[in-house]
Amino acid sequence: MFLKNWVSGTDARQDLRQNFGSPERLEKEERIGDCFEFCVQIHKLNQLSLALLEDYYQNKLKLALIGQSLFGQEVYKHLQKEGHKVVGVFTVPDKNGKADPLASAAERNGTPVFKFPRWRVKGKPIQEVLEAYNSVGAELNVLPFCTQFIPMEVINSPKYGSIIYHPSILPRHRGASAIN
Repeated sequence: MFLKNWVSGTDARQDLRQNFGSPERLEKEERIGDCFEFCVQIHKLNQLSLALLEDYYQNKLKLALIGQSLFGQEVYKHLQKEGHKVVGVFTVPDKNGKADPLASAAERNGTPVFKFPRWRVKGKPIQEVLEAYNSVGAELNVLPFCTQFIPMEVINSPKYGSIIYHPSILPRHRGASAIN
């Protein structure tokens, strides 16, 4: 009865006094009750932590991956392995009938793949490309090994911006194909 009342929220100290009587026993039981109260609080914190973790993993950011090659493929695989939601992959068109490794990996997993030779013409964004990009609803862009010029509208568009990184030391190894 004590545990049932304690968990249901009634005053545990009152239950202790009614059920255990003597001051010495009451003091001992109060210490036990304090320990139990601490354990209940820890349990509640653990439940909250689990709920927050579950919420975190169910509500990961929606990522757009803009890149190419084996380096882009490895980044894609790592993001997938970590449970991130890649909502779209933007890469270069097939070359000599062969798909880019990033595009192949994304297609195998059912991730939407968009292949554009360029994002802009004469400094102006191509409307068709912007519409395709906006259709995925990315909250964060990840750009691994991106050799295309991406419009600032795309870079700044997501809620959390863009992560653009270069696979080699800059400025020494700058250029379109710095790791080859």
